[in-house]
Amino acid sequence: MNHKKVIIMFILLGCVSSTSIGKIGYFGCTLGYGNSNPSPTTIAKVLTGGIAVVATSYCLYRFCSWLFGQSDEKLLEKANGAYNNAYARYNIMYSTIKNAFPVYSSNSDIIYNFSEPVLYQLAVEKHYEASIGIYLRHLNSTIKNLEYYKRKLAQKVSFLHTTVYTDSSKALLYDHIHALLQKIKTILPSLSLLHDYLRHNKSYFTLFELESSLLYRYNQELNVLNTYSCSHDQSYLKEALHQCVMMHHSHNQSRYPYLTYVDMISKDIDTLYNTIRRLAFNYAERINYAQDLYNRLGAIKGIAVSTNQYHTELIEREKVQLQETELAIQQQQLHAMQQQNYLHAQELLLQQQQQNNRPYRM
Repeated sequence: MNHKKVIIMFILLGCVSSTSIGKIGYFGCTLGYGNSNPSPTTIAKVLTGGIAVVATSYCLYRFCSWLFGQSDEKLLEKANGAYNNAYARYNIMYSTIKNAFPVYSSNSDIIYNFSEPVLYQLAVEKHYEASIGIYLRHLNSTIKNLEYYKRKLAQKVSFLHTTVYTDSSKALLYDHIHALLQKIKTILPSLSLLHDYLRHNKSYFTLFELESSLLYRYNQELNVLNTYSCSHDQSYLKEALHQCVMMHHSHNQSRYPYLTYVDMISKDIDTLYNTIRRLAFNYAERINYAQDLYNRLGAIKGIAVSTNQYHTELIEREKVQLQETELAIQQQQLHAMQQQNYLHAQELLLQQQQQNNRPYRM
């Protein structure tokens, strides 16, 4: 606890105790001057007040110690927990980057000379944890948290440095805090490198995550395509694809399963195409995989569009839309007619009122 905290504690002790001391003084004056034979009640009040001052001062001291003095051990425990969590979560990630480049490489050399095998390893490692945007936010929060503990521990080391020669317990605490401070100072540059490397290649991870999502969503269709694509009889392929469409239909319960499916896969194909176009760098291997997936999804869409079910639903939807359009036109016409009749009735009513208010002539 530093000198400022001690001063604040004594100020609070004085403020709280002043009231009780004032009461004791008042009763003391009463004993000394106001009454030569004080009653037992007055004496009891004075004694109670004195005990209250002692008890209040002790309790306030304990409270101030808890309030102002987050113990050095508690700080050490929290800082150590933050370090261990960061090491466990990110050690493999930043080690993957460091091991792929020479020891003498600067951070800028590593960041601006990306390696696709390294990017792929990182993408696989973090795939089931979080998307790249969320992952970067969590990593940034971890860095800021460790920087906070680095400052706090540095302050403790500076303060304890003057006491290690006179207090053996402080010397042991100093060693623990100093060792943890060095660990945090060592890991922070690695975390910063990981953050900058991921952020610089964010578009790669965005494309990887989209590919993974589409591969999972259309897994059965892609397997069907691989199984029956070489067959000259497309009936097996269409029948197998029909089962896939119905499976998607079981989740969304659309009125038009094939139309809904084609709309969905069309949007996914467009999203994949635009994500490839927005790549920050020429990730040749990643682009090849994404382009292959783009072509296969396009083939699946083409098969779905060529089925009789799709054309039947398309004709049915066009009929329904035409009927809905005609009904909407009829409702508009009816509303316009009702409005016209209402205005005509208002006009007749106004004319009638004018006739009734016209003055009588002889």
